Amino acid sequence: MRLTGLRVLRASRVIDLDAPPDAPSFVLTVDEIEPTMNGSDPIPLAGGGEVTARLHVPPRGFTIDVTWLTDAPGTLSLTTEPDLGGELAERLRVEGGRGQWVVDEETPLGPLTIRASDGVTEASLTVEVVDLPPARDPFDRPMVWLFRDGTDLFTSARSEPGPVFTLDVADAPDGTPDLIEELALLGAQGDDPALNARYLGWIEEAIRREVYRFYGITPDGAPQGGIPFTILWEGEPGAPDPADFDPDGEFSMIRFGGHLDGFLGFSEVSPYNEARVDDTTRGRGVATATLLGILTSTPIATDALAPIKVGVGQPLGAHPADAEVLDPAFDPYAAHPGDVQARYEALSQIARWLALAIATVTAHEMGHAMGLMPNGLPPAGFFGDATDVTFVGPRTNRFHADLPGLNLMQAGGSYLDVIDEVLTTVELPRGEDVIALAEILALETRLSPLARAYLRGRLTYEDASTMGGGLAAGCGEVRAPRSARRRRTPRRR
Repeated sequence: MRLTGLRVLRASRVIDLDAPPDAPSFVLTVDEIEPTMNGSDPIPLAGGGEVTARLHVPPRGFTIDVTWLTDAPGTLSLTTEPDLGGELAERLRVEGGRGQWVVDEETPLGPLTIRASDGVTEASLTVEVVDLPPARDPFDRPMVWLFRDGTDLFTSARSEPGPVFTLDVADAPDGTPDLIEELALLGAQGDDPALNARYLGWIEEAIRREVYRFYGITPDGAPQGGIPFTILWEGEPGAPDPADFDPDGEFSMIRFGGHLDGFLGFSEVSPYNEARVDDTTRGRGVATATLLGILTSTPIATDALAPIKVGVGQPLGAHPADAEVLDPAFDPYAAHPGDVQARYEALSQIARWLALAIATVTAHEMGHAMGLMPNGLPPAGFFGDATDVTFVGPRTNRFHADLPGLNLMQAGGSYLDVIDEVLTTVELPRGEDVIALAEILALETRLSPLARAYLRGRLTYEDASTMGGGLAAGCGEVRAPRSARRRRTPRRR
């Protein structure tokens, strides 16, 4: 089969049509965590041998899942020990080849063994039901994230004239908010304050949508995937005052701008999301000057920004259609002259492309602040620093686990690195298609099943001793592409 263009194929149900007679007819999981990580199977180690793990779940709210691998599933028997109500198969909500039961009754503390059989396949797994006091419940109280775009800690300038450039950053304020200054150097801010404010709103809304997407939250902030937090930009209606920040309060905050000492982002780690986090100090936040500098110094990526780039295209406000397309009353679906429609599409695309880069780092650091990624095998952690597990990839180190698939909480590799790796293994034309590929990758699931279950309150880890307890500095490593390493290598931490 050959596909033209860039396409993504997804399977809603996996069936092996040529399965051998002894192949399993279903898979039993808890919280949708695959058997290699949920305690069903021992965890294989690279040096030989294996270890067992047992997940910790709360007394209620976790799920028991059955996924059928045959087109004609048999009659299923589902029981537990201790007994949670005899035959439980009828409690499964079956849809699309998967049955799921949200255990909404209080379950006794201690080991819980789940067994399933359909006469062909027998499966079992054991989890540990643990008390989940407020200190270990990641979202037992309202959670708001304040995104700050008004901090002024740095001074930025273009490194050299021309279409390909980086941003030089000095550690001194200059009276202009860092993110605003960086966008102006790119051409995404101009001389008209009203147009600047409107386009900044486009960019920031795109960043918010992308971060929500990583966490399975709808663009309007509804917790579709059961992960309940709200993002507000500084100064928006209802946004908290940064001066009111309190570790025991209801909001965490993160700033955008400048550079960090070798990293693209840096956050405090709050085990179990017990304390709110202030990532707005000089050594914390998202290094947008470094991120934007990577984009403008990478030929393929910088070409996509040409319509607004200083010295190449028309910076914001310089195009005669900018006032029209940025008017809140502008209808992009109505008939417009070609140059007006083209300008609207260019500004929209650039806002999203900037968001794709910034949101990846932002969401990663937010994950750390909400308790990801604890070190150790389950139940102590979620494979952070567990480099000897066979299915864990090379981007695993302290506070990070490179689990199968696209994983938001792995170390190393900006989104450009991921694209470059895909292009080395998939036959795709280069050029503008790399941008389309970035957009496709942004739509894919980024949270590991362990991280997702934890953030939904369906799973917890044993302790935070490997993090030093309480708030601990540290988080990730996302290196810039090698072509952009003109100074100290930036990483996401």
